[in-house]
Amino acid sequence: NIARGAALQISDSRTIFSFPGVFNRFGTETIFGIPIIFIMALALVILGSFVLGKTVFGRMLYAIGNNEEAVRLSGHNTSGYKIAAFTLCGASVGVAGIMYMLRLNMASPILGVGFELNAIAAVVIGGTSMMGGKGSLIGTFLGASIIGVLNNGLLLLGMGDFARQIVTGLIIVAAVVIDTYRAKLLVRFQ
Repeated sequence: NIARGAALQISDSRTIFSFPGVFNRFGTETIFGIPIIFIMALALVILGSFVLGKTVFGRMLYAIGNNEEAVRLSGHNTSGYKIAAFTLCGASVGVAGIMYMLRLNMASPILGVGFELNAIAAVVIGGTSMMGGKGSLIGTFLGASIIGVLNNGLLLLGMGDFARQIVTGLIIVAAVVIDTYRAKLLVRFQ
């Protein structure tokens, strides 16, 4: 809310269109027919997957998500890891915002309102457990792709924004229910 209010204050609640030509051209560039912003996003997903899966920092984040108290009792500074994770998350959101500006050739202080639900849906559909400690960036990328295809399909079927929000919400509820029962079934069979 603070950042959203600051964006509205700085932009005077107006959409900004006047970007340099090189900025606008970069947003439409392609490599072998693939948009460069998609390649940049894919590179960030691969880099993030490497960090989470192959570094001590990434493994520690999974451990904190699984059982923060155990990590703290084993002598690690959980606060430092969480601050670093949230800082990286904020930086990633900043990069994503710039990439979105590149794609649209405009910036609006209210453009991302409501994207929070889509982000949660992508993460849950991608297999991240709401209980913590499980998930992957590749899964989240696939979940975001599914949400994008679903939204486009619903749009092509003529559904309005409100109906698409209802469908997205129902998918999140279904994914959380499946995740909850999956965890209970795994505990029962162990």
